[in-house]
Amino acid sequence: MKQSLFATVAAVVFTGGSALAADFPGTPPPVYSYKASPPAYFTWTGCYIGGNVGAASARGRFATTFDSGTHLSAQTNLDRVDAAGTGSHRATSLIGGGQVGCNVQAGAFVLGAEGDFSGLATRPSITGTGVLTTGDSFSITNSLKNDWLATARGRAGFAIGSSLIYVTGGAAFSELHYSQVYTDTLGGPTTGGFNVSHTKTGWTIGGGWEYAVLPNWSIKAEYLHVRFSSLSGTGLITAAGSGTTNVTHGTVREDIDIARVGLNYRLGSPY
Repeated sequence: MKQSLFATVAAVVFTGGSALAADFPGTPPPVYSYKASPPAYFTWTGCYIGGNVGAASARGRFATTFDSGTHLSAQTNLDRVDAAGTGSHRATSLIGGGQVGCNVQAGAFVLGAEGDFSGLATRPSITGTGVLTTGDSFSITNSLKNDWLATARGRAGFAIGSSLIYVTGGAAFSELHYSQVYTDTLGGPTTGGFNVSHTKTGWTIGGGWEYAVLPNWSIKAEYLHVRFSSLSGTGLITAAGSGTTNVTHGTVREDIDIARVGLNYRLGSPY
């Protein structure tokens, strides 16, 4: 009797428990912890290549000295020719080329080095005319030209987000072509002068702003001032009719101001 009652109660408990379990909401799924990755950090560290275009304004400062000779001997005439052949002129041309460089960023501070090579066509020139004490007219022309310009510079700046503001300076190189031509009418046609070319080393200083428009691409605006030491030439002036001569000496010093924009492609990942 007792065993039959126990079996009945157990069956009811088991059946009812199963029904309750079926009506009870299921166990919620496990909760997984998820932590988002930090945003990528842009850095100027790395190397790059690029191109640039702009304007170059070159100023040539010329000076002329005629030695007393068998053609012109009076000091007054020598002074007139020297004054006519002395002065300065500024000429502007397009400039364009390419650059390569590398940067290292530590915090907001950026250090780098850059080299560039550009073509330009600046032609500063002066022409002076006058009349000798004999009443004969004369003309003297000094001219300078550059065909290319290269610089090797350091860069130092501060990064503000995707912007880099920097100063730059270093060495500059260019082949300078300097010529002088003199003519007069004393004693028949008289001509002479010189033409010298020399690769000069100078210095450059400037600054700029660069902005990363895409992870691997940046644009920049830059100003440079370039100066080269004096270039000298010596020539002979000869009168065709009389064969009389003078020796002429000329010097020129050049400054170039450059304003340009550029586009750089950064090699490798900027993150």
